[in-house]
Amino acid sequence: MEVKLGFGAVPKPQYVFISKEPDHCWYMLSEDERRIPVYERALTGAITGIEVNKRVETRFGVVEKTDLYILADKPYIIRSGSESYFSQSLLLSLDVLTSEQLPNPLTITVSPGESNVVFCKISDPITYRSVDVMWDGSIPFLQKHQIAN
Repeated sequence: MEVKLGFGAVPKPQYVFISKEPDHCWYMLSEDERRIPVYERALTGAITGIEVNKRVETRFGVVEKTDLYILADKPYIIRSGSESYFSQSLLLSLDVLTSEQLPNPLTITVSPGESNVVFCKISDPITYRSVDVMWDGSIPFLQKHQIAN
């Protein structure tokens, strides 16, 4: 990553949220809390961290979220509900990856499902090969790896 000298934006991560809408599945928030749709279906970068079951205060009260930290053109934090299909499929996909694959750039893809469901798929940006997972209701990634709560 090249460092830009001179004036620029405040160096802080950009939050990305998950929501199934007619023409997009994720969005960012503007300074005045308006939703800014992200129409691209994929984000490629290196995963730098993950927080599971993080308690977050929202206008609906305290809820549990999953935050995935990813470094791409700038740092992003993908935030989704801990019990959401997105978070569950994200954790299942991460569980399949080896410790050698995790530091490499990966592509996170959103896919709309029925109702308000959004699924996550992880793939290798060089080979375009996706991580195939089957969900049996458990999330072994949480038992296998140290996850910050």
